[in-house]
Amino acid sequence: IEEAPGVEGRLRWALGKSLSRAGSLDLARVELERARELLDADHDATTPERLEAGNELADVLLQLEDFSGARSVLETCRTLSGDGRDVPEIL
Repeated sequence: IEEAPGVEGRLRWALGKSLSRAGSLDLARVELERARELLDADHDATTPERLEAGNELADVLLQLEDFSGARSVLETCRTLSGDGRDVPEIL
């Protein structure tokens, strides 16, 4: 997987999303943070993929009451999206 960071990023995103839905928020956070790093580094990753991973991470951070972390992730997503249409309002 080292040769394909986008593949690993997508797998970690799916795992993080599943962990979030199962209530394992701390584990979800770890997977989603790594997924974002990998997707951001992968030139083949699409903007919607990167935005969805960021939005998922922000949701987990909100549930963990890490409001400044969620704000930072959402601000990055708003910048990435250009017009902010696909990003929730910043807290």
